[in-house]
Amino acid sequence: MGPYNGDKYATAGGPFKCAKTCKAELWGKDRTAGCSGTFSEGVFNYKEIAAKGLTCNDVSSIQVFGACCFLRTWTHPECRGTPVEFPEGTWWSKDLEAWGSKNDGIACVEVVGSHGEIKAALRAARELVP
Repeated sequence: MGPYNGDKYATAGGPFKCAKTCKAELWGKDRTAGCSGTFSEGVFNYKEIAAKGLTCNDVSSIQVFGACCFLRTWTHPECRGTPVEFPEGTWWSKDLEAWGSKNDGIACVEVVGSHGEIKAALRAARELVP
């Protein structure tokens, strides 16, 4: 990615616009099958995941929706430890494990739009420039 301006990134193919909102869908079975729950931007612990219809540690595939969006996952039910991050796309159990997560091992998630983090970093960087 290149320079950032507002909600757009300058790329070789022209400006790339990030999604205004992000969401993720978690699935209880591989290949986006079985029970599922949809999560908007925010942090969701094991109780909140269960309230959407998935039992604790019952995630076998995920889908992340939105350009510049990603899903952070933890095996700890209160989001402790080092998260594994998944960008926009569809991820099956083999992908979860290849990225360092575990099939049926996700107990806490955070849906994040990197556009907000980039804006905050740019604001902080501007404050450092005399």
